[in-house]
Amino acid sequence: MNKHDWSRFLAAVAATFAAVAASAIPVGVTVNGTPLDSGGPSYGAGWLYDPGSSTLFLFGTEPFTLSGINVIGGVRVVISESVTSMVAFSNLTLRATGDNRCAFALETNACVSLFLAGENTLMSGENRAGLEVAAGRTLSVTHAPDDAMGSLTAMGGDYGAGIGGGDQGAGGTVTINGGMVVANGGLSSAGIGGGWSGAGGTVTVSGGTVFAQSGAGGTDIGSGYNGAISGANLFTGGSIRLANDTITPAPSNGTARVWCVTVPGLTPGAAVEIALPAENLPAYFGVNGLFADAVGCIYLWLPDGDYAFTANNIDYTATVDGAAVTASVSVDAPLFATDGTALVFDGVLLSIKITNAQNGVMYTLYATDTLGGSWILEQVVQAQADGDLVFENISASPTKRFFKVGASASSPQ
Repeated sequence: MNKHDWSRFLAAVAATFAAVAASAIPVGVTVNGTPLDSGGPSYGAGWLYDPGSSTLFLFGTEPFTLSGINVIGGVRVVISESVTSMVAFSNLTLRATGDNRCAFALETNACVSLFLAGENTLMSGENRAGLEVAAGRTLSVTHAPDDAMGSLTAMGGDYGAGIGGGDQGAGGTVTINGGMVVANGGLSSAGIGGGWSGAGGTVTVSGGTVFAQSGAGGTDIGSGYNGAISGANLFTGGSIRLANDTITPAPSNGTARVWCVTVPGLTPGAAVEIALPAENLPAYFGVNGLFADAVGCIYLWLPDGDYAFTANNIDYTATVDGAAVTASVSVDAPLFATDGTALVFDGVLLSIKITNAQNGVMYTLYATDTLGGSWILEQVVQAQADGDLVFENISASPTKRFFKVGASASSPQ
């Protein structure tokens, strides 16, 4: 090849590389730090991205970290048949566009351990689950080790579960050990479990915070509309809220039926730490990764029995007897001060002190002019610390008055 031919060859190669580079348009998603693009296949250890089908195949056992955003159907993830792998979502959002398109699906006998970091969202098209774990597939979910607030929102298309089966598909085996998981089923499908006409599979929750909502006609956790009532729901920890209060089959801890215990009065969105006094929750019950919902509640699932526990320094008691129940704040009866300072007069005004107030509890002062008469509410004060609490600026004009104090978690009693 003479120098002129060689020059033309080099120019052709340069033009080819330029054309390839020009067509390489990033799709917004990375795998282990490598960006995917639409100009041609991308690949690495255990994975391949085919831009023609917009599919990222994970076929190896290597740990994979998926990050980025694509909401125009440019990336859908498939875990290959019989593969067992570890996958981390790190601020990942995928939306599949078009019917029968799934954002993230496990093939037959696939087994995935999923770790959540940051905020992650999966949205699928009609007939497919948001995160598709059909019968014969296995998924376990928890938060990443350094992110207790790691979250996932999985939204099924019409006739597909949030997490579980697609249209006419039964759910597989889903275990949630931690993280914040929101599963919204499409029309006639479960939040977690079966798609339309699909059975529920096996759902186990041992920790974390879970919110499950079915589409019209499905159950929140369990079978889809017209699906066989089979499988199992095992609740041994975590906070589990069912939007429509529907679940099939009835949940258990493996040996006994469990019921929802709503724990109110917490700060919305805040982490919740459970302390266990002498009379406590069952020893097996997992309390890691709990967060209060938008109305300041967590939802514990417990068998029949009497329980006493502390959540964020508030004492609660609950008695479960064959039905769902709301836990009550455990409040000692307030006492008037016994050191001679309970009543303090200042002209026409009066102050009253009680001595055993509990932090966060609402105390209500009532008065009446005659014993046996109607009690009139005077003041409501929320204790800001344990110890003394004073009602101030009370009218001292009546020649004789009687007082009582009530205590409650949130409202006068």
